[in-house]
Amino acid sequence: MSDSSAFPQFHVVGFTGHRQVSDAARIGAAIETALHELRSTTPGEWIALSSIAAGGDSLFAKTAITAGLSWHAVLPLPPAEFKKDFSEQDWKVVESLLAEAEVVHVSAEAEARDDAYLDCGMETVNGCDVLLAVWDGAPARGKGGTAEVIAYARELGRPLVIIDATTGEISRENLEKFAGLDADLRHFNHLPAPATTWTPPNPFAAPESVVALQGRVDHAATHGAPHFRRLIVLTVLLHVVATLVAAASLAFGWHALALPWAKLLCLLGALAVALVFRA
Repeated sequence: MSDSSAFPQFHVVGFTGHRQVSDAARIGAAIETALHELRSTTPGEWIALSSIAAGGDSLFAKTAITAGLSWHAVLPLPPAEFKKDFSEQDWKVVESLLAEAEVVHVSAEAEARDDAYLDCGMETVNGCDVLLAVWDGAPARGKGGTAEVIAYARELGRPLVIIDATTGEISRENLEKFAGLDADLRHFNHLPAPATTWTPPNPFAAPESVVALQGRVDHAATHGAPHFRRLIVLTVLLHVVATLVAAASLAFGWHALALPWAKLLCLLGALAVALVFRA
């Protein structure tokens, strides 16, 4: 199987950070290093997920886009309302970045502004596999601040990569919990390709890897279906036989020693078939 036909594993790196960054060049370099380490240690396609504001968010978005990641923006408020938190000049920068986002999503329609920012941070944590943070180690300066978002990620046991907002030093937490590989996807990618030249229809011009995966799964399902049907029928028949033996022994007063063993063997056989079917 060629690499081009293998469907990639997708991972999401979320971001939270301060609006005020003392050394943008140093922090930007640290973000670039952290992203490079994640991509080099865990193969697959990485998606960047963050809000957008001056400071850490903008640095993360620009670095992710430059590195070739797909960037998904999550906003705490609708753009028309979110715009009120920026100067005219800063909002032009935000708009230019949002134009490069593959997805722009408003996290919630919360009535309170602080609640909206907290919801946005929590949704970022919920939607990522690893959270990258630029944090000075201090408590949150307001609701929905970086410290609160990190605390929520820690409660969930989310893997964390924390960049010191002053020194740019990188620390890591719980990265051993990030498996990075999906066993089911690996199994699908290693299914044999169809022997025929038939390919699934592709009306939406999906990438080759998607079409190839669909073909392999369809081929495996088509050829495996008769086998699974036989297993299901056999399981049902064994249950029916066990039930008939039990009913006959009660109806006719049969007390042969072999009857309980016959029922037990039927049920054990049904269990064995069910385990094979499950595997």
